[in-house]
Amino acid sequence: MTPMFISSNQILLRVALATLCGLVFGLERKRSLKPVGARTHILVCLAACTIAIISAYGFTDIYHTYPENVSVRTDPARLVVGLLTGIGFIGAGIIVKTASGAVQGVTTAAEIFLVSVLGIVIGLGHFPLAGLVSVIAIITLQSERIHFRARQKKAERKSRDKETE
Repeated sequence: MTPMFISSNQILLRVALATLCGLVFGLERKRSLKPVGARTHILVCLAACTIAIISAYGFTDIYHTYPENVSVRTDPARLVVGLLTGIGFIGAGIIVKTASGAVQGVTTAAEIFLVSVLGIVIGLGHFPLAGLVSVIAIITLQSERIHFRARQKKAERKSRDKETE
């Protein structure tokens, strides 16, 4: 098996894209006045990207320490699975049940999970997939806001119509 290598420029590109991805989603949450903002999203995406790069490319020197007739197998998915498990705990901490019984933070927790997955995807170099998923996610998050504003405007019009009667 030939080990895989990654250039420093590829690492820089992937880390920069992970930072940008985390920033975009973090600003979206801040714009929605949610407590988890840009810094958290950037850190989660960067951590996921780093784990993905390490798991895919960080163990290439192992292949050179054994003779050619010795088979060496690594499992790069283990680090990724560990990361996703940890993100699950972070997400669980974001979700709260208020005194009135309402559950808050589910969308933010899901977004943190998504940002970690996007970091993994970027770290592994699947840029078109990361772009497509990011666009779909942003549209999904914005559609809820657009729908809410439309309902709010409709309620305001209804209220004004009642006042003028």
